[in-house]
Amino acid sequence: MKNLKWYLLASLIALVSISGIWLFIGSLHQDRPARSDADFIQSSVPTFFLHGWKSSYHAEQQMVNYAKKQGVTTNIIVARVHRSGRVTLSKNLNSAAKNPIVMINFDDNHMRDYHTDAKWLRNVIVKVRQHYHFTRYNLVGHSMANMTIYHFILVYGNDHQLPKLQKIADIAGNYNGILGKKHQPIHIKNHPNMKPQEMLPAYQQLLKLRQTFPKKQIKILNIYGDYDHSGTDGHVANASTLSLKYLLNNRAKSYRVIKITGYHANHSGLHNNLKVDRILVDFLWRKH
Repeated sequence: MKNLKWYLLASLIALVSISGIWLFIGSLHQDRPARSDADFIQSSVPTFFLHGWKSSYHAEQQMVNYAKKQGVTTNIIVARVHRSGRVTLSKNLNSAAKNPIVMINFDDNHMRDYHTDAKWLRNVIVKVRQHYHFTRYNLVGHSMANMTIYHFILVYGNDHQLPKLQKIADIAGNYNGILGKKHQPIHIKNHPNMKPQEMLPAYQQLLKLRQTFPKKQIKILNIYGDYDHSGTDGHVANASTLSLKYLLNNRAKSYRVIKITGYHANHSGLHNNLKVDRILVDFLWRKH
């Protein structure tokens, strides 16, 4: 009995010790909230998050929650786009809101008429502006949302009645196709200037951007995943994502590419990836 008591006591001490070690290790990797007035710009520039195909605003929540936790903003709303294109807001932004975030939700998340998608995105921007004054804004898109963004720029990029687009964060963009369709983009390579050797129809529709993309106005961050070093994120070939550079034709104010590898570097995992969260916060809001 005495030996049993000593055994149980030793086991308890070991368990507590191991738990303490793991808590310590976890604290080393935990992001502590930063003072927004010290580390982040304080502006009326809203950032619109747009989800991909068959998805919803829930796909944006980790990225948005991370920004909130870091002290970027406390002003977060959801813009619901009904199937008719009508937009309703979960609430109106306060006129004094700083770094507000608008999470867009398409009720019709199967829509792939990109011109319609682009019109719906415009509807959201106009709706928010009716209640909250801003002259510049940012966009964050995952997957096919990036096609919506660039079709939006194609149609409305030089519309002077709209605020000016300031920054775009593209995550897992599929500009020259996705895997598993009639064409297999994994076999489509890019030239050194990122011009695809073969251009799929959806890519060809965006070629006008080479002449019309707003010149030296927009900063762009292009994030892609190569989770198993195969040249894809499991859904989109890296060559498809990287072909964005050719469409921009050196007209962006700045253009940066970041490759994500390892855990959660697959297509869907990228919007639930702590590395991506940190990169977005630095790109969109941190003072430099």
